[in-house]
Amino acid sequence: AKRDMSLLKKLGLIKFTGSLKTGRYVLTDKGKEIIEETKK
Repeated sequence: AKRDMSLLKKLGLIKFTGSLKTGRYVLTDKGKEIIEETKK
């Protein structure tokens, strides 16, 4: 799982928001665009 998250971060598809203890990863606009393209 760490390797997958690392790849998504390097590609700019996800970013970490919030504090280290309670934060989370969210999809970036670039990530959302790619998902929308694959739905078509």
